[in-house]
Amino acid sequence: MPQEIEQPEGVPFCPASNVMDFQGVKGNKHRLILYRFFPLGLTAGAVIGGLWDGFDDFYTTFYITFIAATLFTIWLFKEMMNEIPSTMNILWGRGILAKNRSPSENSSGEDVSTQASPEEFLRFMKELEMSFNSRRYQILFGLIFAVILLSGSAYEINSWMEPDISKDLLFNAGGWETLLGAAYLYISVYITYCLANPLDLLIGFVVGPLVGFLLGLIAWRMMAIGLQISRLDKKFDLTPRLKDPDKCGGLEPLGNLCLYNAKILGVWGAFLVLWIILGPNYDAISFYVPLLKYLLALPFLLALASFFFPLWGVHIAMLEKKVLCCIIYLSLEK
Repeated sequence: MPQEIEQPEGVPFCPASNVMDFQGVKGNKHRLILYRFFPLGLTAGAVIGGLWDGFDDFYTTFYITFIAATLFTIWLFKEMMNEIPSTMNILWGRGILAKNRSPSENSSGEDVSTQASPEEFLRFMKELEMSFNSRRYQILFGLIFAVILLSGSAYEINSWMEPDISKDLLFNAGGWETLLGAAYLYISVYITYCLANPLDLLIGFVVGPLVGFLLGLIAWRMMAIGLQISRLDKKFDLTPRLKDPDKCGGLEPLGNLCLYNAKILGVWGAFLVLWIILGPNYDAISFYVPLLKYLLALPFLLALASFFFPLWGVHIAMLEKKVLCCIIYLSLEK
């Protein structure tokens, strides 16, 4: 369904209606799964898990907070997807997304830019939509995050092995057949344990990777919007409005859009830090604390790629343009 865009007063709306058809998540079925069925399933799972093991169990509390972080992420992500067409249209309407034109073309030396045509603007929005819905990168990021969520189970299996498995007799007795047999034995013991605890099996091998895959779809779009924002100065001649009331050259909406990425990553940073601090006090969670410390690097790296790098790129582009204008102005003064 087309998105309803609230147009700020005084900002012209792109005459081509296609800007309202922007779909960060393409397809009604995909949006229903991500925005409705998946959150409902996670909520039901949290309630069932709490009733199964007891809400006072810290292992269950850990997963409930994980589900809460996931739900909050989906909500913030949905808000960001809804804001993208409106934000970009505001920048276009203000003339900030302009046609590339060298200041030297103007005899006065002033930087005169012409607003990008609706066709150019809509072409950019189409490219953004296509990058968001790239099947290749969605699958790649989905699988990466599914493996990350599956790492908890692999971490458990590894903890049962010797620190150096090459010293374990089962792994050191002979060729590949012995090695595979030893690995099969360890995994069989783990699965036997999980079958005695079906909820752990369901979470570790089904729910965890599924949540990870869907979080990967979100992560890719966070990366994609960051990448496209960092390339805005290549697509358009960014022309800030020096007297704009937002005191950011009219670019405040762009910063607010990137801030959604920072909020999402802040949710996961807070989740990991919380359990890194609380985990050592509880036997059920302390086992996972070393793994959580490693995972803390993930939101940091994503923050660099989806928040700091894009805004820094725009900042550098503005500085370069300011220096260029000053050089041309001084040369004309002479």
